[in-house]
Amino acid sequence: MVSYSKDPGQQTLCKKIGARVKWARESAGFTQERLADALHIRFQQVQKYETGYNRVPAAQLSRIAQVLGKQITFFYDDLQSVELPDKKTDRAIRKAAAGLFELPPNLSQPIANLILNLVAR
Repeated sequence: MVSYSKDPGQQTLCKKIGARVKWARESAGFTQERLADALHIRFQQVQKYETGYNRVPAAQLSRIAQVLGKQITFFYDDLQSVELPDKKTDRAIRKAAAGLFELPPNLSQPIANLILNLVAR
């Protein structure tokens, strides 16, 4: 197990990768427990990966990608330019996303398409 680094650059990198693991897990509808079971680890280890407390070994990240249906590059692409949202913004995004699922498809689909187009820029 790779533990927390005291190097600020490594800490930031671990947090960014961890945030992507969390996002991928949640978007795939997995709980930490379900992902942990699929990886044959404890859910506490998934928590540590997601918070950046522990670095995710490359082989483990490959398994996570496979289980969650992502390409391994998803976790690494554009890491230098990615800014993690603060907790307030993160909560607002999650609340908005949850609300999107409650809208009828004729309303939710155009909104989802707009967001995807904005993100693609």
